[in-house]
Amino acid sequence: MTLVSDVNARASYTNADALKEDVLDTVINVAPMAVPFLAQVNRGPRCLNENVEWILDYTGAYPASIGAVSQRGEGDDASPTATRTRYKANNRTSNIGDSKSVTHTQNLIAQHGIANELAYQAEDLAQDLLRHVEMATLNAAYSADTTNAPNSSGTNRSMGGLIEQITTPATFGLTSLATEAKAATANQAGTALAASDLNSLLRTMWTNGGIVDGQLQALVGPSTKELFNDLFAPHASGSSIYRRHFGQVSERKIDLPVDIISAESAEVHLHKCRAVADEVGVGGTTTTGVGEIIFFNPGFVELRVLRDMEYIELAKLGDSHKFMIVWEGTICLLAPNTASRLGLVGT
Repeated sequence: MTLVSDVNARASYTNADALKEDVLDTVINVAPMAVPFLAQVNRGPRCLNENVEWILDYTGAYPASIGAVSQRGEGDDASPTATRTRYKANNRTSNIGDSKSVTHTQNLIAQHGIANELAYQAEDLAQDLLRHVEMATLNAAYSADTTNAPNSSGTNRSMGGLIEQITTPATFGLTSLATEAKAATANQAGTALAASDLNSLLRTMWTNGGIVDGQLQALVGPSTKELFNDLFAPHASGSSIYRRHFGQVSERKIDLPVDIISAESAEVHLHKCRAVADEVGVGGTTTTGVGEIIFFNPGFVELRVLRDMEYIELAKLGDSHKFMIVWEGTICLLAPNTASRLGLVGT
């Protein structure tokens, strides 16, 4: 019987020069884009000035006892007192922007996933600047211009972020505001974080009138959120049992994350945020071992915008398109007692 000899066929990869490319006709942007703080706060009316101001009135603490109630006797003469002082808070606006250049050739050649390089770069820069705005509205340090001349030496005008408005109210003109009307702050080592730390801070906010609708939003880094996950989960050294669910849950499901904490004073919704300093220094600009949890009510935080993302075409100096995108605005904590900060120190 005659056998047919086995001659190996040529594999496709050995003829690479003749192969067509199979490239997905799109560009995948893998940069983190979430801006949880900006996604929740209100957008107030447009700024009319680079210095934004608002007025605060504080009627005083809730009566501590019946003896503090203004009871009057029949026929008593009036003894009028002076009206209360109202306080003016303020914040500056920040200019946030950047520029790019695209050659004419690059804008005309055929590219995978991009029909127009200039349009792509403009959209890409706007998305990047949105993350810068998120970082600034939380972490920026208040500063007024020390010079009016463009490109001169001096300090650029900058908003004070939400965190500075919580921790340093005097910077925003609120030196004389009663302590009870200001934001609450506390510190605790992350390794010693306990439910009592959260309850104590929330109780202070409730006493000061900062818990308005029973809910607060909280921004945390991933490692800080893991502290909450471990805190409210059964563990060997724990002496408390926390109810993780109130509805029907599959018996096969183990739910590790804690996203909502129903405390006595308020219901707290936790959101991971890259702009907040993490317990191990992942977020923000702080050193390792310092983290924070920022509590706020979105109804009392306003984003005030003077200029939305503005595309500015720059003068041509040669064979390229030049442009910049600029945003200008500020963040206003309208009612300081509706926000608070729990710092995790020395961990």
